[in-house]
Amino acid sequence: LASIVPSWMKYGQESNDDNNDNGDEKKNDSDVEPYHVADISEFELIDRKTVHIPEMDKNGKQNERPIILLKTGHKFYALDLRCYHAGGPLSMGDIEDIEGNLCILCPWHKYIIKLETGEGLYYGYDPIKKQKTGLTSKGKKQRSHKVIVNTQTGKIYVILNRDDKEYGSDQYAKKMNDEDEGPTINFGKASGSSSKGPGGKSKGPAVESGKYKIDKI
Repeated sequence: LASIVPSWMKYGQESNDDNNDNGDEKKNDSDVEPYHVADISEFELIDRKTVHIPEMDKNGKQNERPIILLKTGHKFYALDLRCYHAGGPLSMGDIEDIEGNLCILCPWHKYIIKLETGEGLYYGYDPIKKQKTGLTSKGKKQRSHKVIVNTQTGKIYVILNRDDKEYGSDQYAKKMNDEDEGPTINFGKASGSSSKGPGGKSKGPAVESGKYKIDKI
């Protein structure tokens, strides 16, 4: 019998599917619904966009997972929006090639995250020689998600990574709002504005981002 192929797989689209390098237990992508999160044309003048994708938590409650969709060259990547270390907004991070690894640097503490796999990279330090040692991987710390690009329709889809393994970024995978201690993320707010949390604590500058209308394929 011929296998049933989802419509989004019939167009020879590109994806950023990593090769599961670290042997993590990975669920079948066919069990997860792909969501339309953007159009290719939106990335003519920008290189990133924040979107919120609905997902069910362990208790069966529907939440929204904030992710950052990034374009570098002709390739797209999707990661949890907030850094695994302390919840810094990757939407404000710089993208750099570090020893052949395309990475994003968290704007808060400069933690290095590899775009392709979500690995945390760092340079060790030799206290005797008082110098950095080679680039080392901590393993996958940031949850990365599969991106599907349909070049015929010009639509971009994301399939959420539902690995059973817990990632450091999972603790910050919640919708940002005015109760969060991190930067406020809202459409329409001028870049560079700031808001105050409880007790007058500054929550940092707002960045251009927001919830995108989610359409199933």
